Amino acid sequence: MKALCRIAEFNEIITDIRYSGVNETKKQKYKYEMISTHTARCTFCSISIEGNMPLSVIIGVTGHKSIKELEKYIKVSDNTILEQLNRVFD
Repeated sequence: MKALCRIAEFNEIITDIRYSGVNETKKQKYKYEMISTHTARCTFCSISIEGNMPLSVIIGVTGHKSIKELEKYIKVSDNTILEQLNRVFD
């Protein structure tokens, strides 16, 4: 995954912040160094939900055993939340 992202020029430098208790460690890294299969799985789930893909299809693709397990991977964007609120309440 990292190699593909490097080829795709995900070269933005970002700050990786880690905590151990109250101690903070900051490291500058290329974005492609931070991307993993977990990142890809989360992105796929989130985009699929925002595209109104049925949960049963997403579970079939990702191999999750339950919706509760799948929910850990879903991050809904602020834009999607606003769109849904406007759709229902406008």
